[in-house]
Amino acid sequence: MEDIKCFQRLTSFLAATAVAVSKDDVSDFLEALPAFLPPDQASQQLLPDLLETLRAITALAEP
Repeated sequence: MEDIKCFQRLTSFLAATAVAVSKDDVSDFLEALPAFLPPDQASQQLLPDLLETLRAITALAEP
C-alpha cells in the first residue's frame, strides 16, 4: 500500500514539474534536453522517446 502512495506522489510531482517546465520556457528546455543525455549517437536517438514520455507525464497533470 505504501508503495502505491509513493508512486502516486512521485507521479504527481513529475507531472507538476513537467507542466511547470512546459509553461515556463519550453523552447529553452527542449533545446537543452539533448545535453542531459550522453553524447553518443545511440543515447541521442532516445530523445524522441524521452519527449514522448515527458508529454505523457505532463498529460497526467492536466484536468
